[in-house]
Amino acid sequence: MVVKGANGLDYLRLDSATNEITKVGTIVFKKNLGIIGADEWYYSDLQFIDASLSPDGTLLATHFDDAKEKGIQIWGVPKGQIMIRLNPTERKSSGSPFGFSPDGKTFAASQIIEQKKFEEKRVVVLWDTATWKTKHVLFADQPDQWHLSYGITEDRKNALTEDNGRYSLLNPNSETALTLFLLGRLDQWVQCRALHTQPRSETGWNRTLFQNLRNSASNVADAQLPLRTPLRGFLAEQLGFPLEALGDAVLMFEFEARNRGFDGGTGFDTLSFLNIKQKWSLFDAAVIVPGVKRFVFFESKLGADIGRRTTHFKYVTQVMRNLESAFFLCHHPASVYQGWDFKYVMICPRKEYEYRLAYYACLFNDVALHLNLFRDILTTEYAALVSEERLDRFYDEFRQLVPERVAVRHWDQFWPLLRQDGFDLARYERAVQAELGADAALANHAFRNRLQLAGIEEAIANAAT
Repeated sequence: MVVKGANGLDYLRLDSATNEITKVGTIVFKKNLGIIGADEWYYSDLQFIDASLSPDGTLLATHFDDAKEKGIQIWGVPKGQIMIRLNPTERKSSGSPFGFSPDGKTFAASQIIEQKKFEEKRVVVLWDTATWKTKHVLFADQPDQWHLSYGITEDRKNALTEDNGRYSLLNPNSETALTLFLLGRLDQWVQCRALHTQPRSETGWNRTLFQNLRNSASNVADAQLPLRTPLRGFLAEQLGFPLEALGDAVLMFEFEARNRGFDGGTGFDTLSFLNIKQKWSLFDAAVIVPGVKRFVFFESKLGADIGRRTTHFKYVTQVMRNLESAFFLCHHPASVYQGWDFKYVMICPRKEYEYRLAYYACLFNDVALHLNLFRDILTTEYAALVSEERLDRFYDEFRQLVPERVAVRHWDQFWPLLRQDGFDLARYERAVQAELGADAALANHAFRNRLQLAGIEEAIANAAT
């Protein structure tokens, strides 16, 4: 415990077995003396505002406020040496609560960051006390506009949260809800606080953000936020880049490539071998990594199959539309993203895939065959609408490159990442209960049902015990 003594702050240890209190040391506020001993600590030109002693009495955390900056510093006990300073900020930032976990392995502190000018956001940062590396960032408040941070429209947000339709969090079959939860949670929802510029405004996509991405300019507002998230680790594995290269990645949901914010105003009329004038590709999620010029596009399925038909083009499947778009984004000379590369990841239940119970399982098990068939479809069924120039110039490259850019992953492969990141199903359901009240039982039932459809038996078993 910490008590104020006659000469400063006395640091005391309470023995829970004997109730004996032992004085560990004292910080005395004097000038120009420095640290001079193990039992009495002196430090000049600092004012200590608050303090916290670790459970084993070996670490002491205090606020500091010197002429240039404020923050938290960790002392070793009883030597009194400063081990590390955490969150040093400009003096305009105020002190904040902090403390050690009961086992002493984690240190938590509330921190105010400035996302944009005149707009402050509060987070809780967790550090590993063995290495003093950041473990997690928890958001102290969830903004009403969180959906804009991920490119989600107001209508779609309402469909997720306010009704019981196809996309609703209350719908037990909603693959949209599971995709949003899984990828967002694995990325620790950092974009709610981490971006200078949001992907979407209330009036549409934000051209400034996409311009920054095309110019490889980072949109991360605060370098201290933990961008080494489980999702970024997964992406690093998929792309073959070190994790540090993905710190500027931006995640978006339900991403339509043919939008004027993303395409730089060019219109992207060349995202298909067909001459199209309609919406063509819609990815369940997309990650844009400007530092390495990569896209990672996600398609996710639960109980449903991929769309086998397209309006006006009944033999063109959902997957082929998306593969065309991803390819031409990176290879057509008219694209502002020419020279980039992509990965297309299908997330689906393991058994449906392995037992070939869905058409997507047949397609992704022999992508090369379906690419050959797709050329036949284009030249036989839609000869009048095919761009012969694009077909002759690009189809062989498209057919050779795409199979190497496709990956299939199963929902149960992501569950261990969630568990390693500290996700607890029972705690999550209690939080839902506190937030939704009367709708909580329905929401939790829907969530468990989605896990069951996804083939995550471990989660269901753990929840039942």
